[in-house]
Amino acid sequence: MKPFAIVFLILLLLWSESGETQTLQQDRRIEEGKRESLKPTLVTPQPAPAIKPPEKPPVPEPLKEIYFINLLPKKIVYRYDAAKSIVILMGVDDEYIALEAQIAYLKEKNFLHKRFEKESFDPMEPLRRGTAAYIFYKALGMKGGIALHLFGPTERYALKELVFQGIMSPGHVNDLLSGQELVQIMSQAARYKLEHEPPKQK
Repeated sequence: MKPFAIVFLILLLLWSESGETQTLQQDRRIEEGKRESLKPTLVTPQPAPAIKPPEKPPVPEPLKEIYFINLLPKKIVYRYDAAKSIVILMGVDDEYIALEAQIAYLKEKNFLHKRFEKESFDPMEPLRRGTAAYIFYKALGMKGGIALHLFGPTERYALKELVFQGIMSPGHVNDLLSGQELVQIMSQAARYKLEHEPPKQK
């Protein structure tokens, strides 16, 4: 073989080897690039956005009016009607919506007679005049006369005081109240509360 041919062959072999090396290097770079792209990206976990609790919608005035309109035809009302009426009278009906909460409110504010500390205040019991008189007497913050100061607020004396103030009509403490009577009591109690509320400071 001629020296030129040998040199050419050597150059050809070197070129092919370098080409193969470059190709392998390129293939290796491509493979590494693919591996890099497949690596999971570390993402810093973000705290979940704070969810604002939904605000309780206030009870619209028309619904309160409907409640009392529905009471009017009832021949008998129940203790739960008194609880509902009181939270409306005191302006806290948006806070005490459930019956259990309304009864708890009456107990918390000491609007119930002491006998209910021993016996259960069953909301399904018919509402008697004496029970209603005591609850409204306490809710209105009435002071009463000499008899109430001497003997303490009893259902009998509370009824007498509410009759004197024109809030309730005369009757026996054990008389059952009708829906119309409860609405009238509520109306007169609201009037009394408005007249005796201390003026708001500006």
